[in-house]
Amino acid sequence: MFFVYGLIQQIEHTRKAEQLVNNINLVNNTLLKLDQLQQHILLNHERMLNTQTVNNVQNFQFYTQFNAKYLQLFTDLDPNSLIPYISVIQINQLESYHDTLIKHQTRVISSFEFADVFKEQITPTLHLHSLISIEFIEFLQQLKSYIIENSAALTATQSAEFIVSEQFIFKLLMGSMAILLLTICAISYFFYLNTYLYQHIRGHYQQSTRPILTIDRGGNITQFNPVFSQVFSHVSLRKHDTHINTIIGNHWYDLSKLFIPFAVQPFSIKRLLAVVFDPAEPVLNGRINYKMSISTAQGIKPMVLEIKLFQIFSKFRAVITFKDQTKEEAMRTQVNLDNFTQISNKTTILAHLEDEIERCNRHHLLLSIIFIDIDEFKTINDRYGHPFGDKVIKWVASTIKKRVRETDFLGRYGGDEFIIVCPDCNATQAKLIAQDIRSLLKNPKLHVKASVGVAQMEPEDTRESLLERADQALYQAKHQGKNKVVIYKQQSQR
Repeated sequence: MFFVYGLIQQIEHTRKAEQLVNNINLVNNTLLKLDQLQQHILLNHERMLNTQTVNNVQNFQFYTQFNAKYLQLFTDLDPNSLIPYISVIQINQLESYHDTLIKHQTRVISSFEFADVFKEQITPTLHLHSLISIEFIEFLQQLKSYIIENSAALTATQSAEFIVSEQFIFKLLMGSMAILLLTICAISYFFYLNTYLYQHIRGHYQQSTRPILTIDRGGNITQFNPVFSQVFSHVSLRKHDTHINTIIGNHWYDLSKLFIPFAVQPFSIKRLLAVVFDPAEPVLNGRINYKMSISTAQGIKPMVLEIKLFQIFSKFRAVITFKDQTKEEAMRTQVNLDNFTQISNKTTILAHLEDEIERCNRHHLLLSIIFIDIDEFKTINDRYGHPFGDKVIKWVASTIKKRVRETDFLGRYGGDEFIIVCPDCNATQAKLIAQDIRSLLKNPKLHVKASVGVAQMEPEDTRESLLERADQALYQAKHQGKNKVVIYKQQSQR
């Protein structure tokens, strides 16, 4: 449609160009004819000044020829063709001058043809004809100036319209080419997405250690990975011939209802452009997480089905990843624990301390921390060996764990350092807990003693400032002879 419209505009543009050229040629031809007419009348005027030196027969012949040539020039001029450049009044003036000149020209010719009869009238007639000729010449000069001025203005207007038309056609053609290019790109991108969808799914299959399958809109299994075959080896699986309800049973009917808002979405350019700028997921309609217990080859297990819904035009696919909750929970726990002591690691204890500071500040609650360091641990390692030192670390962790409250949070901060986060606890209460722990850790057989620093959270405290004050209290306990519990006070600063 744009191309047809552009072609029509191009034809109109060509017509305007031809019209502009024709108008310029018309003006030039008109000016040339006016100039010829002016020169011819001027020649007649000059001849009238020398009429006395020529006999009557020659004058008659000259004026007869002049009149014929004048009529031819005026006829060629065609005053009506000048309407775009001069007014109707000026055309009427031109024709009036023409009629007057012809009338007097006829009298001049008759005067010389019948010279014997009109001998006395020749001179007055020539004089009057001379005056009329001069006026006509001046009028023609004004007319030429007026035509030049008007034609310049009209040509400028037409040229401006021509340029605007040319720019419009250029933009139209560029727009049409852009639309054509976008159409080609959209078609190419569709095939790219279609390929990318399968590559994307195949990449999931190859990289994942979890069971994955793909189903169509009706729930038929179209693809699954080797891990899925192992986990569900008790089920006979065939691509495009096995329904997902053989895996999840009646849950399929509930699950299929969740697909409806996503599966019926029409494809749109807006969604296509969204994929262009975020190609990480090929036309991802949505995500669904669905919890259920599923029978596997190893028995019934709690699982979360992580479902990604894809659509390219009318093609719909759901990629389902089966996550074993038992394994997931074990993995999360393992990440948070210190592998050696099986209590929280440094990252976890610091994150918990950050959360507790925020919670206690928000609700105006008390919070204290206990910083424990084994005395002379390097000496123990050097004297009794690292295996013995490892045994000491494990024993210290298990001993502290027995004494802390259920609401407290214990973690290993470093090699021989431990932190206890004590919610709803002031410094005095925390010191009592710390003293009990110090007493429990005093073990002559293992050569263990511990220094402890206690700090209570202040309103302006951050995690770093609270840890710094507990560390300063611990330093003071070491400085006072070790195997002591010290509460942070202003004077206890180093």
